[in-house]
Amino acid sequence: LAGMVELIDDRVLAEFTIECGWSELGDRLVDRFDGVADRVVLYFANPVLADEATMGRFGAVAALMADRNRS
Repeated sequence: LAGMVELIDDRVLAEFTIECGWSELGDRLVDRFDGVADRVVLYFANPVLADEATMGRFGAVAALMADRNRS
């Protein structure tokens, strides 16, 4: 694992992640995947989604994404 830090810098990591606040997440996901993917899946989210507040935030992000895709 320690060797990965040397190989994967912030530029490479940015190709596979989105780093932002909750209020920006829906727009950033749509901007990145519009025309590329039909759906976005959050893998390995079970521990995160077990928290009701976090689940509600993801629901709001999904609603925003759906609204943007309709327009």
